[in-house]
Amino acid sequence: MFRECPGMCERQLDYPAERASTEVHRYLGPMRSVLLILFTLFSSSLVAQWTKADSLKVMDLSLKCFEQADLDPVKAIAIGREAVALAERIKFNGGIARSHAHLGYAYMRKSAFDSARIELDKAMHTYLSVGDSCDYASVLHTVGLNHQMQQQQDSALACFMRSLKLEKGCSHDHVRSTRLFAIGSSYEALLRFEDALGYYAEALSLDSARGDSSRLAQEHIAVANMNSALERYDVAIDHYEQSIAISKARGDGLMAGYIHYNLGELAHRRGDDASAVAHARASVDLFIQLDRKAELAHASILLGSLHIARGEGVVAEKHLLQAYHLADSLGLRDDRAQAMYNLALAKEVQNDARGAMDWMKRYVAYDDSLKRQDRDASMAEMTTRFETEKKEKELVESKAREAEATAA
Repeated sequence: MFRECPGMCERQLDYPAERASTEVHRYLGPMRSVLLILFTLFSSSLVAQWTKADSLKVMDLSLKCFEQADLDPVKAIAIGREAVALAERIKFNGGIARSHAHLGYAYMRKSAFDSARIELDKAMHTYLSVGDSCDYASVLHTVGLNHQMQQQQDSALACFMRSLKLEKGCSHDHVRSTRLFAIGSSYEALLRFEDALGYYAEALSLDSARGDSSRLAQEHIAVANMNSALERYDVAIDHYEQSIAISKARGDGLMAGYIHYNLGELAHRRGDDASAVAHARASVDLFIQLDRKAELAHASILLGSLHIARGEGVVAEKHLLQAYHLADSLGLRDDRAQAMYNLALAKEVQNDARGAMDWMKRYVAYDDSLKRQDRDASMAEMTTRFETEKKEKELVESKAREAEATAA
């Protein structure tokens, strides 16, 4: 039966079975709470294990993307996208940043420079948000490489310098030598050969002390190039010979291509055009074999200009047109301009005045457009650099305060 009571109705239990059921519920109440807690802990453990496994997978995919970037950029991009998608799904910030960074590098190796910059910007933004100055500096270095491959040397140099400064205290000698070498290469492109030689020599010294043969050949070439540009030919030849010996021992075809290119330039400076052409042609053949399009464009310009010097305009035009189309498709501004200028000279050698004038007009118009673009880009970059450097300064100060607090 039911009876009314203030604010509620309570059922009166008249049967033994109902009373027994109530006693069981009173007993199971606390047990149900315990079981619920145990189930929650068990579920959390499963989620933690699942998240850890996925985090490890993100890092593995990201590493594979980086490793494949130089070998097969298209494959690397597919792996990098998978890594980014998984990292975002599990909200793994470190994995998101690293995956974007390595995906950006893969795009860069494919010469997809705009896509590379988008991914690298995402990586830098994430690293800034989590306060990781060391990894931020590493991505900033890759941004510099992306600028450098587009022959935007001032922007590249600024990135490399900031990266070297930010990484102070958190990088090993092999990382420092990489940064030094990059700075040297930008100074070289800006024709500041003494400055470049100083950075190259420091990188070579660091890696020689470590016995890092994987980089010594490239560094010997760089030091040789600068000595050659400064007309210290005997010193240059000594470094080239050391580089050749190291490259042969390692079976490095790409490095052999670089050496042939530089020996071609050196032979031309010394007036040995026959040797210069032979070395330049060997360089072109190797870059074709290795499918290195940016290097092929550069080497083809050298080979074309050497044929012009020998009065071989038709052969020169063939190589220069190849360089022009490659530079145009890859967005290599300086190489494209050089190809156009040399095509005008090749036409002149062939006594084709109309063709020479045509290419020269195109060269002048393109050169003017580049200067306008550079002015506009400089203004935009000054604004961006101010904001970025402000954030970087805050990050460095934050790290310093953390170090002081830890020491205290």
